[in-house]
Formats: sequence, C-alpha cells, structure tokens
Amino acid sequence: MRIRSTAGLMAMIAMLVSTTYSRQEVLGPPGGGMWGEGQQLRQKLNLTDDQRKEIEKMRLEMAKQSVAHQAKVKTARLELAELFRADSPDRAAIEKKVSEIAQMESQGRLLFINHWFSVNKLLNPDQQKIWKQMLGRAWMQHRMNRMRDAGPGMMPRDRMRRMPMDPPR
Repeated sequence: MRIRSTAGLMAMIAMLVSTTYSRQEVLGPPGGGMWGEGQQLRQKLNLTDDQRKEIEKMRLEMAKQSVAHQAKVKTARLELAELFRADSPDRAAIEKKVSEIAQMESQGRLLFINHWFSVNKLLNPDQQKIWKQMLGRAWMQHRMNRMRDAGPGMMPRDRMRRMPMDPPR
C-alpha cells in the first residue's frame, strides 16, 4: 500500500512538472517571436524597440534555462523509476528522490516567476496591467485545457493511471 501511495505522489509530481513546462504556450518556442502567438499581446503592449529586444533576450535565456532544467528533472524521474524497479525497493532512497524531484520542480516554477517579474519590471504601469491580464487568461486557458484533456468524468489521478511507469527505451 505504501508503494502505491508513493507512486501516486510521484505521479502528482510528474503532473505538476508538465503543468510548469506547458507555460511554453505563454513564452512561445525559442526563436519563434516574443511569445509565440503573442502578436495581439505585442500590439496591446505597444512595446518600444528597446523593450522588445530586451524581452526577447530574457525570453531566450529563460527558455535555455528551462530546457536544461527539464533535462535534470527527467533524468531524476528516470532514476526514480529505476529505484522502483529494484528487486527490493529502498523506501528511504525513493522518498529522498521524490523530495529531490519536488524541489527541482519548485525551482522550475521559480524560473518562470523570475522571468515574469523581470519582464514586468521593464514595462510601464499601463503595459503592466495588460501583462497581468494576459497571464490570468493564459492560466485559465491552461486550466481549461487540462480539464479537457482529462476527458469527461476523469480526475487528474485517473489520467495518471494511464501513463506508463517505465521510461521510454
């Protein structure tokens, strides 16, 4: 029963990480413009050329950090899966790895938060209002997408049961 609850905790952590990294919808792909589909946002913000250049530099740096961070988290998850597959799983090692992954995921969320505040700092008060509204809409859209992906009547934990526990080979 303990392994099942630990596996459930691991699944919840994995779900939180996927939530964190889906923020690429807000930031857009590297090299794909300031915020991907942010043409309307850029128009609404009415950014100066200097603001555009600085924000693009910050976005690219954040994207690089995010990719590197994702690799670390994925590696830690593979290590966790390996611990579970051991002939005699070591509970203490599994709990330690789960805590390590949780801390790494928190750091990943802070990458986005730091980026958001850095961009916010470059904006004037009118632009900041628009920036905050955009974040709220992006958050709501993300939540709706997660609920839609779950399917009717499915809770996030039910989706996690469908996920394979073995890492891809």
